[in-house]
Amino acid sequence: MSDRQQLAEHGTSFCVAALGFIAGGVTVASVLLPIAVLTVIGYEKWERCDRATVRRARKATEEALRAASEISEADITFAARLLKENTSRIAFEPARMAHAVASGDVESALLSDIFGATLIDLDPGPRRAISLTLKTAFDIFRQSPKYLDVFTQAMVMDLLAQRDIEHTLLGSIKADTIATRQMADTLVARGIDNAREFGIKEGMLIALARRYAEGSPGDFDAALAGLERALEVAHHERERGQLPSNISDAVDAIVHQIDALNDAGELDAGQATLDEEIAALDAEDTRRQAARARLYKKGVAQAILTRSVANACRFTLAEFNLDAPCDQVKRFEALCVLQDDWLVRGRDKGLNFDLEVAIAVTERITQQANSIDQRGHAGNMIGNALSTLGERESGTERLDEAVVAYRAALKEYTRERVPLSWAMTQGNLAKVLIVLSKRTGDRDMLKKAIQSCQAALNVFREANHGPYVAVVEGVLEKARNLQEQFLDEK
Repeated sequence: MSDRQQLAEHGTSFCVAALGFIAGGVTVASVLLPIAVLTVIGYEKWERCDRATVRRARKATEEALRAASEISEADITFAARLLKENTSRIAFEPARMAHAVASGDVESALLSDIFGATLIDLDPGPRRAISLTLKTAFDIFRQSPKYLDVFTQAMVMDLLAQRDIEHTLLGSIKADTIATRQMADTLVARGIDNAREFGIKEGMLIALARRYAEGSPGDFDAALAGLERALEVAHHERERGQLPSNISDAVDAIVHQIDALNDAGELDAGQATLDEEIAALDAEDTRRQAARARLYKKGVAQAILTRSVANACRFTLAEFNLDAPCDQVKRFEALCVLQDDWLVRGRDKGLNFDLEVAIAVTERITQQANSIDQRGHAGNMIGNALSTLGERESGTERLDEAVVAYRAALKEYTRERVPLSWAMTQGNLAKVLIVLSKRTGDRDMLKKAIQSCQAALNVFREANHGPYVAVVEGVLEKARNLQEQFLDEK
């Protein structure tokens, strides 16, 4: 057997002995036993440690020693001889070993117990070799699910005794399995310092440790991380509760009531109290929302009476937002339907006010458009509302704005990407240009209208869209009639 193998074997045996000794629940200050006897104790007390785990520990240790370039072969040989020859009585201190297991610094405690006062006389090389051996072997045991069985009540008692915690507190920790109970006990020991720092009472600490042990069975690190975060949250909530509040005294009283239940470890009772209060607030919110909906409808009616476009838009959108879809696409589509109601009513019933509201709503919709298609659709909508209203008015301001809106839409609706949408927008643009040309006598504008019509017709004919072809042909006919009229005037 090589020196490296011997070092790995003896180092693993010490780890097994130490784990078994802790699992035995010995409570005396220190015990002197030969290493051979300790090894037997280890296998007896920690009998669930299967031989396959021991073999993996030895193999991992050999590989770690082989990969440690700073450790020489001479260091390994000397370290192996030290462990092999150290068959006299070894001093194990259970309390310190228990603390070492919980803190993760097992190799330092083992080195101290194995070599005692002679530890300071070890050369750095052999000491490094032994330390690496012990740490690597112990890490293998730590990864085994059976490792949790080592964390017994006796080990946690030693840790808690160092912090003057009553052992009877542990009696309130109840878990479904021994392993989970043991992990909860260990979490209490690891979290007691943070709990005291944050002013968390022991009842809450125990209740939290149990919850996080049950929530992460077999995963001590995750359970500990969750417990530490829970303690921080409890601390911040406690600090927040001490600050001045502009919330009603009734709510503050509920918060203090929940805190008192949590401090006593009655987390479920605290949750139930919280749920009852939230249910009451939800009922109040439902009543308030119904009241808001009624008042928003009244606001729209009042805006019509006072002919306030701004208020009509404001209350229309406020009512919409009460039950608006959360999904952006669905929300945009619903807004378009809302705008269309105002537009159609204004167009079909001759209500200019409704067209103005449609324009105002569309301006808000445009702000929420976040895709090419949505921006193109919004441009078309506002162009339709502006052109419809502009045709009824004597000036050209609305019509000019409609032209700008349609041209902006065409930048989003390209012929290559969405030919039909592009063609419809071209047709809409042509209609506005014809009206503007007739009012201003601008013949160049009429030529652009004819070009838009012809471009739209090409797309619709290629796609065999008969109804759209008929509509655009009608627009084109108006443009040519106006063109003939301009010629006659010459």
